[in-house]
Amino acid sequence: MPWIDPWAPRIYRGELYDTELRLIVHFARQLKAKRILEIGTHRGRTALALAQNTKAQVYTLDIKKAPEDVIEKDLEFILPIERVGFIYREVDCPGITQLWGDSREFDFTPYYGKIGAVLVDGSHAYETVKHDLSEAAKMVKPGGIVFCHDYFSWAAGCRQAIDEFAEDREDAVLFLGTILVGVGDPMRGVE
Repeated sequence: MPWIDPWAPRIYRGELYDTELRLIVHFARQLKAKRILEIGTHRGRTALALAQNTKAQVYTLDIKKAPEDVIEKDLEFILPIERVGFIYREVDCPGITQLWGDSREFDFTPYYGKIGAVLVDGSHAYETVKHDLSEAAKMVKPGGIVFCHDYFSWAAGCRQAIDEFAEDREDAVLFLGTILVGVGDPMRGVE
């Protein structure tokens, strides 16, 4: 496996670093996840990597337009609807299902207890991240994992919600050199 510099520039601002993407793919493969759900499609790079490198069906949720209460910092990451997921659409990847809606209002109940890995990487607003993590915990199967992205200072609300979610859990890990947190049974023993 080639060495990856975790601080190398990402392909596009707001996307996962290659190291983070490789970590998510690695754990999804280790879990033999049959279903993966991503909150925050953006350009579709993560969904495509997961679909091409695992045997999972990938569900990815994004909004069609910015809600009125969006935080200013998130505005630069909200794409026009025709650009959302364009990377995976260019290669016609059948393993990806695009879902539409605001995660705060989306009905996740059909996914409860059925998802091997969930990536929370949508809004950075405290209340929304808190909600998304709560829903992720309900969706993830026993033995599965919840990944939380953007654990850093400009997204103070995001970091606070992740801290509260991971509080008192022995299965929460901040991967060194990244802004990615993993929470779940596969994280036990990971240093």
